Amino acid sequence: MNLKQLSAMNDYPKYSVHFMYVGDADAIFLTYQANAEAHKYVILVDAGNVSDSSTIKSYLLSHFKTNIIDLAVCTHPDKDHKGGFFGLMQDKEITIRRFWIKNPIETISPFDFARMKRSDSKEEACIRMFNHPENNSLNLIRMAEEKQILQPRIRQGVQFEDVPLWIIGPTEGLYHEAALGMVSDFAELVEDPNLEKYNELEEVDEDSAKSVINEKKDESFTNMSSLVLFFRPTSKFSIILAGDASCASLIEIERIYGNDIDGSILKVPHHGSKRNMNTDLIDALHPCASVISAAGNEKHPNSNLVYYLSKYGHVYSTHKTRNLYYTNEEKITNPAKPLKSKIQ
Repeated sequence: MNLKQLSAMNDYPKYSVHFMYVGDADAIFLTYQANAEAHKYVILVDAGNVSDSSTIKSYLLSHFKTNIIDLAVCTHPDKDHKGGFFGLMQDKEITIRRFWIKNPIETISPFDFARMKRSDSKEEACIRMFNHPENNSLNLIRMAEEKQILQPRIRQGVQFEDVPLWIIGPTEGLYHEAALGMVSDFAELVEDPNLEKYNELEEVDEDSAKSVINEKKDESFTNMSSLVLFFRPTSKFSIILAGDASCASLIEIERIYGNDIDGSILKVPHHGSKRNMNTDLIDALHPCASVISAAGNEKHPNSNLVYYLSKYGHVYSTHKTRNLYYTNEEKITNPAKPLKSKIQ
């Protein structure tokens, strides 16, 4: 083995995490290549709204020079996470090889369903939340089944092939509770757009931040159902992709995984809403940096949450730095500007 070959070995694994700007929505690309001979995986976690599919396609083609998505993950059935997948699924130029989406039918028992006294079938009731936001004739689960790309039994602990990417939440107990709620009466969380407007000039201190963040938490069943992923390509880099996970779900995840995930970069749930985390949870996770996918012009991110996260590391938002990313594949000459720098 010559020095050039040894140097090439030390450059691996190669990885990147790209946070696309899609407003108050999520669309995140991961790439991973274990060594020079290995396949370079491209993974998409959520796909924004229906109108974002063409933007995601362009990013895939231009940045990764491929039309293949090895794994697509829909964390939960809110329209700002599932929407773009409809266009990508229908696009003949795009190939999705595997699709992760958690179907409530795997946890809803016949007894559970009988108690709901519904007139539709169990299958229809369990997948209807994955309908197209504007066209009920299109359903993500059915589309994935037709393409034979749907992976069954999506749950905590599942890993994607030889990529260091795992599902770490929600627990099956919390998901069962969320599934019962969604199947009984599916409804997306509707928020007052004036409640959480971000203001960089707002005066915030630790006491005021605590009083705001620790108010009543998000009780949306859809957010409780959100998949949480953990990506650790090297011992020096790890990131929690929290979707729109509820505070209750994240507390359970931290209790189970603790030191394995604490100190990671955190993709903040629900676009930086104050409803999805509390200060005890942030203290336990102590993220070395935080990333928020948000529009920054209406209800997200919350100024108090941003302040408290900055106790542990820089806080970034896609509305401040569009299409921000982490990578060890290239030298970054124009680093992203934090929305708020770590408090010194």
